Amino acid sequence: MDKRKVILLFSDLEGTILREEDGKYDDSAMYEFLKQIDTLQQLTKGEVHLHLVSPVYKHQMEEIMGRIDKNIASYNHISDSKNPILPIECGAAYLEDGMISEEFLGDRIFALKKPVDKGNFDMARYGKAKYVRTWCETYKDSFGKELFMAIYCGNGRNDLDAMGYVKDQEHGLVVCPKNSRTEVKEKASYVSEKTDLPGITDGMAEINKQIKKKVEAILGESKRAEEER
Repeated sequence: MDKRKVILLFSDLEGTILREEDGKYDDSAMYEFLKQIDTLQQLTKGEVHLHLVSPVYKHQMEEIMGRIDKNIASYNHISDSKNPILPIECGAAYLEDGMISEEFLGDRIFALKKPVDKGNFDMARYGKAKYVRTWCETYKDSFGKELFMAIYCGNGRNDLDAMGYVKDQEHGLVVCPKNSRTEVKEKASYVSEKTDLPGITDGMAEINKQIKKKVEAILGESKRAEEER
């Protein structure tokens, strides 16, 4: 029995899913993003598992996850795809003030881990990398499923370690929008000329374009082999 191909798609929130200038969420922009996820699933015959990783508080993460899940349900209904997009698998966020520190916060949200060195000014950087690494390792050892590809979308310095880990994986890719820090652009596989979510969508479209070329090349080789027989 063939294992189900899993594409882990990780994304930051501010300056990626949410507009950097005002922190707003755009439903129409998300719809375009989902179209690229749908295309990616069709091309790879796999399933995208979406994860949100951001230094926001739990209640903010819950709100964004809820809105995206509604958009996904709406998109699946309209597209009537044979391979519908899955709801968000999980996310990582900060504990609310006063909450008892636990690893799993409920509602698919895990605590964004902080480094042992409390003097580290970039606290989210450690937590993002740990979260991404944990999920990638989980699917490498998963029964019935395999990690086929990992993609990380981000724009800030606290994304760098997670991006580095993803890029080191087989079929690991990093996407960033125009409004990304210089260090992020240097590490990215694709840098868009568009900002925020349209920039991430643009990067996903480029990934799909490259995958389609590879698929067409493989099909072309197969056809030529058959004709030569």
